Amino acid sequence: MRKRELVIDRLEKEAAVITDGRNTFCLPRDLLPIGAREGDVIKLAVALDPEATARRRQETAKTGD
Repeated sequence: MRKRELVIDRLEKEAAVITDGRNTFCLPRDLLPIGAREGDVIKLAVALDPEATARRRQETAKTGD
């Protein structure tokens, strides 16, 4: 698993601006733990959901999109 140190650069009204020193991206604030503040280092895990992917593909095929 690739790891990077992710830091909350700043908190905006509805988003948190996250940086790893090279890249910057936004996350909805409601995805952050309660009490998260600017300067905090966070851990972010991303996983594939094969079942949800299969359902979405079936739905897309039904609608023709």
